[in-house]
Amino acid sequence: MEPQFLQGEDHVVKAASINDVCQFTYDYSWYNFIPTTDITTPTYYESKGDTGVNANAYFTYCQNLDNTDVPACSTSAWASVFVNDACALNADSITPGIMTVNDVETFALVYSNSGSNNNGVTELTVGQQCDDSATTVTTYGLSSSNDGTTYSTYQQS
Repeated sequence: MEPQFLQGEDHVVKAASINDVCQFTYDYSWYNFIPTTDITTPTYYESKGDTGVNANAYFTYCQNLDNTDVPACSTSAWASVFVNDACALNADSITPGIMTVNDVETFALVYSNSGSNNNGVTELTVGQQCDDSATTVTTYGLSSSNDGTTYSTYQQS
């Protein structure tokens, strides 16, 4: 199974052994990625392109996308990015990262493909911003790097 990720004092994300791909910690805070409405229906998230970005991203934490009713590039994808309605990233790997959201460094999940089936996009980064007053998960718009090889979005919950 995948490791749990811990924030070290040197601000480098480190891995520790665990048997649950859906639990991560960062800066002494737990992130438990579980379905938010019905545990029998896999939860997925969608981020639509910001102004001028003709792309959509679909991602999940605990299920492959083919277990949901959303577009996926393959049966083993954790995330997919579609640019101009064509699959540009088939992400079969999730690694920890750090992303700046609203001028604050925050925990992020970085989706990538371990092989060469990327079709021009190398990664999708999804920042996780905690808000104690939030009652639902809000996924914000999708932005791209200048060369269109990386995409990012963030969630607030």
